[in-house]
Amino acid sequence: MTQVFVDTGGFYAALNREDQYHREAAVLFTRAVEEAWQLFTSNCVVAETHALILARLGRDIAAA
Repeated sequence: MTQVFVDTGGFYAALNREDQYHREAAVLFTRAVEEAWQLFTSNCVVAETHALILARLGRDIAAA
């Protein structure tokens, strides 16, 4: 089984269609689902990602 640590940059790129790495992130997350990768992260990454999304993409997306 493939194990992958996902950091803030990966989450943010997957959510922001205007991010320069969005396409690559979307492909990797799709592949992760198809191949049943084990994705993991940390509480700090979750908090950092939420703050970044809130600041750059807005409250509605951060809440979702």
